[in-house]
Amino acid sequence: MQDLGDSNKSKSRCVLAIGSNKSIIWEGFPQTSQSHKTLCNTLEKLIMNLKTLISIKFILYIIGFLIIAYFSGNINNSYKNLEKQNEELLNQKKYYEAILKLEKNDSVGKKNLYEIIEAGNYKLKPENGNKFKLSTNITILIISFLMLFYLFNYLNNKIEKLKSEETVDEKIKML
Repeated sequence: MQDLGDSNKSKSRCVLAIGSNKSIIWEGFPQTSQSHKTLCNTLEKLIMNLKTLISIKFILYIIGFLIIAYFSGNINNSYKNLEKQNEELLNQKKYYEAILKLEKNDSVGKKNLYEIIEAGNYKLKPENGNKFKLSTNITILIISFLMLFYLFNYLNNKIEKLKSEETVDEKIKML
C-alpha cells in the first residue's frame, strides 16, 4: 500500500506488480480503510496464486515431457529387443526343422546345427538396461498420460477461476 504522494493524504493506492512492465493500481480508498487493506492483500494473494499456478503448470509440462520421452524410449528399446528375439527364434526354428529332416545317422550334422542354435541363444537373453517389461512401460506411460491430463485440467480450471475472480474484483472497483 502506497500513499499518492500529493497533499491528498486521505486517499491511497494499491500497486501490484504482475509482470516485468505491468502493474495494477487501485486508487480512491481512504488510507485508513480496512477494506482497502483487505482488498490489496486479497489481490496480492490472488495474483501470487495465479503466478504460482502458472509456474506449476509450466513445471508440469516439463516433467510430463521428460516422463513421456523416458518411457517412449523404453518402449522403443523393448520393442526392438523383442523384434531381435523373434528374428532369432525364427532362425532357430529353421535349424530345428533342418535337424528333423536329417537322417538319424547324421550325428555330425545334428551336432553342428545344435551348436549354431546354442550360439544364437545369447540373443534371446533380455538386456539389463531396461528393467521393466514392454507391457509395464506401456502401462506406466498410459497412467502418466492420465495423471498429467487430470493435473492440467485441474490447473487450467483453477487458473480460469482465479482469472474470473480477478475480473470480478476489477468490476467492483470500477463501480
